[in-house]
Amino acid sequence: MIITSIQTPRPLGNSPAGLQRRLEFAHNLLTIAVDHRLLWLPLATETTGSTTLDRNARAITYDASIASRFTAQGSGYAITFDGVDDEGATPATANLSFGDGPTDPPFSGYGGVNVTNTAAIRVILSKLDLTTGSELREWEFDIDSDDTLRFILFDESADLQLLRGSASAITQGSFRFFAATYDGSREGTGIKLYEDAAALSLAADGSDGSYVAMENLSTLVRLGFRQGTAAGASFFSGSMLCVGLVAKELTVDELWAMKALGNSFFDLSL
Repeated sequence: MIITSIQTPRPLGNSPAGLQRRLEFAHNLLTIAVDHRLLWLPLATETTGSTTLDRNARAITYDASIASRFTAQGSGYAITFDGVDDEGATPATANLSFGDGPTDPPFSGYGGVNVTNTAAIRVILSKLDLTTGSELREWEFDIDSDDTLRFILFDESADLQLLRGSASAITQGSFRFFAATYDGSREGTGIKLYEDAAALSLAADGSDGSYVAMENLSTLVRLGFRQGTAAGASFFSGSMLCVGLVAKELTVDELWAMKALGNSFFDLSL
């Protein structure tokens, strides 16, 4: 007798089984990383907006319909970003700011993304407005023009920052799980960067020594771009599967567990 294994097809995100699997994936992420302030996980039925899966249920509004930009990836979907004007944004709320002037609490950002290799800054997520004469700068999670991963925190009133970047270029051209964490110490040494739940070596500390803390400012949280001096700028180039913002310093064990969940849901092997 010959016995062959039967593999159950992976449910796609739009099927009833796929929708259930999506909710289970989000539930598990929210359980591992408590106090998610934003969890963006796009669904292929969405067009000009998404609703985040964190308890805040935020509305993400896109610059144009995303209906033609979806690609199935496991039980989920990736959205392509063209590096020119593709973007999304959600209104400012107090719990998307992580500083009150005198103190900073810990927080982390992460993203399952495929970065296109271009000689430009590519923003994953930001709360940053560089409009000339009325800047509102809080934080930014991005890839610099030299292909290094960065996390930047701003003390707007003092015009100072904490800035750490990876010592070497990140992996580009395939999906990876990137994360940036901050321990609330108000020091550049409190920032860590990760690729696929492995800590990255950091370049020299680019922080200002007199930095005090971030401030709660009225500027949008932007997906895939920042507000430049006069218009949107630093648009992400590549594809995104999932992006999150958490009000804690994620540990390497938590990041490893999140990566494992993503591997299963998106059919990856990071």
